Amino acid sequence: LTVGATINGTRYETLTDAFANANDGDVVVLENDVNEATAIVVNKKVTLDLNGKVITGTDNATDKNFYLINNTAGTLTITDSTITNNTCY
Repeated sequence: LTVGATINGTRYETLTDAFANANDGDVVVLENDVNEATAIVVNKKVTLDLNGKVITGTDNATDKNFYLINNTAGTLTITDSTITNNTCY
């Protein structure tokens, strides 16, 4: 199992899976660099700790970039990040 992210020690293969299982107030910790093929839906109050890792997103069907985070009704706080040339690291 390649671990993409953890929540309180519970391991998830993808960041999308971690967000789907997150509860209000959880901290999702990125454990490896990940490449997401679909937008991550945020509908809770969650913190994303990038943990020095990088998230990239490319639509496999079009090979183009897309909005990586779809904040539908939640609050997302991102920690351990930097932004360079409009790119968040």
